[in-house]
Amino acid sequence: MLIRHVTPHPDQGWQVTDSHGQCTAMYGSQQDCLARANVDLHRGGGGELVIHGRDGRVQDRRTIVPEPRRGHDR
Repeated sequence: MLIRHVTPHPDQGWQVTDSHGQCTAMYGSQQDCLARANVDLHRGGGGELVIHGRDGRVQDRRTIVPEPRRGHDR
């Protein structure tokens, strides 16, 4: 299962990190990071989104469902 965290970036703005703490995206707002993390998880097969506040504490957790698979028309 994929996990993405939305956290304050140490220098400025906000970041999306993976379960190893690697930054995968940086944006100026938390909302932009949430949108990016949602898309990543949705397209990546689903997973958990962990949202942190400015103080670094977890504010919310969301389960993101996978993108529906498209079948071939026959």
